Amino acid sequence: MSARTIEYTNAVLQSAFRQAVRWKMLAEDPCVGVDLPRMKRREMEALSVEVCRRFLAVARETEWFALYALALTTGMRPSEYLALKWSDIDWHRGAASVCRTIQHSNGGFLFDDTKRKRSRRVVKLQDFVQKALDSLRNSQLHAKEGGCQAEPDLIFRSRTDSPLEQRNVKREFRRLLEAAGIRPIRLYDLRHTAAIIPWLWLRASR
Repeated sequence: MSARTIEYTNAVLQSAFRQAVRWKMLAEDPCVGVDLPRMKRREMEALSVEVCRRFLAVARETEWFALYALALTTGMRPSEYLALKWSDIDWHRGAASVCRTIQHSNGGFLFDDTKRKRSRRVVKLQDFVQKALDSLRNSQLHAKEGGCQAEPDLIFRSRTDSPLEQRNVKREFRRLLEAAGIRPIRLYDLRHTAAIIPWLWLRASR
């Protein structure tokens, strides 16, 4: 088992054994003193502005441009931007409200509020991202009727109008990275890039 799985398993057992000690079913907690394997944590990565440009240039030629441009510049989690609805976009302020998440579970999709109160926030949209979203919205409005229309207000959805699965977003992300000649990184690392992209973008645009 991985170090993470072992750590989680130990935490569950430790909780149970502590309760058993309180109930005097055990004299002591057998988890005390157990040496756990160290978890190897991957370092956070961020893309340079030059690499961002290469990636977006390739993505611009695909239907995925608005999604990855948003992910790259806002710091949203995949579960957050895949749950965005058109009603969450404030076109006048150029901002998006983050208030829910989406998870794929048991063959279906589950919407939920963000886990923490501070996760509910309003994020600023770069001008080019807002234009990309507007273009996506127009293409959806002019698309032929059909599909399941399960969540017609969702911004990012499959060709059958059902929510996108993260695994498909990750697969396409890897494909675009390869096409742009960029070494593989995690989809989640786009959040770290977003933390520095505002000043990078300003500096690069001078």
